[in-house]
Amino acid sequence: MTVVGRVISTISFKGGVGKSTILSCVAVGLKRASNALVVVADLAEDAAATRLLAPQCTVSEGALTFVTSGGSVSACTAEDGAKVDVVPPGQLGDYNVRPGVLAELVNVLRNEYNFVFLDLPGVGLTHPLIREAIEISDGFLFVLTPQSVSLVLEKIRPLLLKKPYVLVLNKWVPGLPGKYEVEALGRSKWGQASFIIEDDPKVEVAVTQGKLPCDINPRPKFAEKTDEIAAFILKVFYSPR
Repeated sequence: MTVVGRVISTISFKGGVGKSTILSCVAVGLKRASNALVVVADLAEDAAATRLLAPQCTVSEGALTFVTSGGSVSACTAEDGAKVDVVPPGQLGDYNVRPGVLAELVNVLRNEYNFVFLDLPGVGLTHPLIREAIEISDGFLFVLTPQSVSLVLEKIRPLLLKKPYVLVLNKWVPGLPGKYEVEALGRSKWGQASFIIEDDPKVEVAVTQGKLPCDINPRPKFAEKTDEIAAFILKVFYSPR
């Protein structure tokens, strides 16, 4: 089946919320559940998604290099042991994002993949990379924590009216805020788009060991939730040309 390449920006506004871990498991789940071609363009300096999805990746000129300094771009694929194709960040250039260059990269990837996930740095909406990603994306994957919900929801509310989205509340435990707000905002015309992932120490342990939490046995509830997110994204975006 030929499909339209879809671009989904993964946004968290701050680091340490589990964005790259969730994105990595969603990308793997999406690939396993379909014949879709999936790539993650890693634009975060910490390269967390690359380490989880393609730990043997040795590409030095990647996505972040391209948008800041130019040059060529290469991906790590199954031949390199990658669980899904990954364009690593590469070596950071001069920190200045060149206008329109992210769109160039995305347009190339659109023609090769069914799903292009952008793993963006954990910064605010005013960052030029985030602004451009929002403009060119077909949808969003927002990852929040109970501590960030009150600060972030009002900022993203206008974006939720324009394009399909997924809201993930990560590291939640009963008694913490955010669940009901996220569930309410998740009632979209595309279906229930909010997912609550309860805190699980096994997930942090797996990540610290360089393992994908969705690949460990027994599989944690975290993996079940990321599979649900992948199924939702597949339903919303996987359509014939």
